Amino acid sequence: MDMIETLIPILAIICTFGSLSFYVYMHYTSRHRERMALIQQGKDPMQYRAQMQKAESNRVLKTGILFASFGLGLVAGWALELGGVPSETAYFAMIFMFGGFGMIIYHLSQRKQRSKEDYLAEEL
Repeated sequence: MDMIETLIPILAIICTFGSLSFYVYMHYTSRHRERMALIQQGKDPMQYRAQMQKAESNRVLKTGILFASFGLGLVAGWALELGGVPSETAYFAMIFMFGGFGMIIYHLSQRKQRSKEDYLAEEL
């Protein structure tokens, strides 16, 4: 039994660092392959990088709106709990409802931004 008890932490550490190393390797390998494919197609990899940075900023906005709406959902759930609604029902319902509202707000803001970009592109 002592042999198994000593192997468990060692295997956990090896698996943790092994999976992290594998993730980093796959990330850089796939990024290199994408860039090589763009070069073979005659496209500029820097334009792709600019698009990825824009997508990253949109992802940060989406995450921020989602977490803010989750926080509002927690506050609303707390208020419902004080009103007599069972705590599990109040918190889960409000978190999901406000999270959904946050995603709808993000979608509407992105649709407005895309239509503005399309309008500006048509003028050029």
